[in-house]
Amino acid sequence: MTTHLSKPPEKSRLSFLVIDDDVSILSAICMLLTLWGHDPIQAESIEQGLLTLKSKGIALDVIISDAYLFESDCSKTMNDLCALMQSVDFSGPVIMITGDTNPSIRRQIQAAGWLLLIKPFSPDALHAAIIEALR
Repeated sequence: MTTHLSKPPEKSRLSFLVIDDDVSILSAICMLLTLWGHDPIQAESIEQGLLTLKSKGIALDVIISDAYLFESDCSKTMNDLCALMQSVDFSGPVIMITGDTNPSIRRQIQAAGWLLLIKPFSPDALHAAIIEALR
């Protein structure tokens, strides 16, 4: 399998909001996005992401978020993300990441029209999810 570390997804220079309370995962995703030529905004919480977006006036292309931030449940995270999206007038794609393989979580995320990426995932899987999200 070829790793797409130097090949950015189709559109160049996208802005991503990446939210994860696991700093190592957050840093790894942002490092890949940067290597692919994109502008990731790192946030360890939805609130931090919202503050950063509002203070910098950044227009987003994609949100990538952990489904379970600070041990909250997926429903709370999704509700909080919807509030953030409304607050910054974002209706673009969302990729949720989680290690939870429960079919009800998958259905809940897919019912929102969002993509699901199961941890651990490869750079190739992230790349494919981004391309799919942008279709």
